[in-house]
Order: sequence, then C-alpha cells, then structure tokens
Amino acid sequence: MTNTKKIGFYALLAAALLFTGCSQKQVEPEKEEVKQEVAQPQPEPVDQMVTTTEEEVTDEMIINSVKTVHFGFDKYNLTETTRSTVTNNSSALANLRDNGIKLEGNCDAYGSDEYNFALGLKRAKAVKDALVADGIAADKIATVSFGESNPVCAADLSEECRAQNRRVDFKLAQ
Repeated sequence: MTNTKKIGFYALLAAALLFTGCSQKQVEPEKEEVKQEVAQPQPEPVDQMVTTTEEEVTDEMIINSVKTVHFGFDKYNLTETTRSTVTNNSSALANLRDNGIKLEGNCDAYGSDEYNFALGLKRAKAVKDALVADGIAADKIATVSFGESNPVCAADLSEECRAQNRRVDFKLAQ
C-alpha cells in the first residue's frame, strides 16, 4: 500500500470511529429515557388494590376517629361547639360492634383533688347524656374521672396548656 492509500485508509477508519462514537452518544439518552419510564411505579390493577370495607372497620378504628370534647374553665356544660363535636362522635360511635365506650373526665390543676374529681365526673356525665340523647345505649357507656391526674399538657402553666387538660376522652370499654 502506498502512503496515500494508507493515509486515506486511516482517515476513513478514523472517520468511521468518530461517527460511530457520535451516534452512540445520541442513542444513549434515549436508553436513559426508557430506563426512567420503566422505573416509574405502575398503578396496581383495581382487583389487587386494598380497600377498607365496612366489615374491616374495627371498633378501635372507630374510637380513634372520634374527637376529644373540651370544656371551659370550671365548666361542665356543653356549648354549641362541644355539642356539635359530641353529635359527630355519636354518628361514628353508633357503628361500634363489640365494645362499649368509656368516657374519661379530666381537669386542669386548679382546685382541690376532690373538687376536680367531681368536676371530671360531671363532664363525663354531660357527654354521656348527650350521647344517649343521640341514640347511643346508656348501658354501653361507662364514665370515670381522673380529675387532674391525667394531664396531656404539663409543660407550662399557660392558659393554652391548661385548656388541653379540661376534656373528656373517648376510650373502648374493656
């Protein structure tokens, strides 16, 4: 082979390698896009999806869905707002299957132990009476008072903190 032919051959070989290298770079992003598409989560077929049916709702799920009823300082009567909360809770509690309800009356730290114990019972009884008025069977409802002994907020003496402790909690009766 002559030098000109050799140079031409090497030039052709270099050009082929150069163009082959460039075309691979153009194809490579397309492969990445395909990989990204494959990596995306695919929705499950409808027949394999997990759904909650009425039969699967447990009493614990129901009791966890109800809201705590809060009271004003030294109060045990239900306001419009607290009565609305009890009514909404009644709708959920009507679906309990196997358990009764325990209403736990609580107070803030003001007052004597005896006074707060009595106030906690009055709060629990006020909520019980409202539940019974909404159609919940009275014999399925138990009341207990913790007075000031079961605070949810004891971090400071602010009004916001004390207000969290003036409440009736809903629990499953054991």
